[in-house]
Amino acid sequence: MTVDAQIVQVPRQDRVEFRKLAEHEALVEELLADRKVSRKVLLEKIDRRRAVEDGQDEPPEIASEDFRTGLDTLPDGGA
Repeated sequence: MTVDAQIVQVPRQDRVEFRKLAEHEALVEELLADRKVSRKVLLEKIDRRRAVEDGQDEPPEIASEDFRTGLDTLPDGGA
């Protein structure tokens, strides 16, 4: 039995992205469970987490006060 196989060249950037997704399998599974299914969204979340873990980026500040009073402290046009 002979099988004629056609070799498909996957673009380099796609290979890079697939490797990144594979390296972060647990996070990808978690995001897929949350219905985040776009490759772009998955890669953005991975990059964001890497930046925070590497100390390159700080996680967003979450204010504990009531948002109605917190808005008073923002400059005009800041919200």
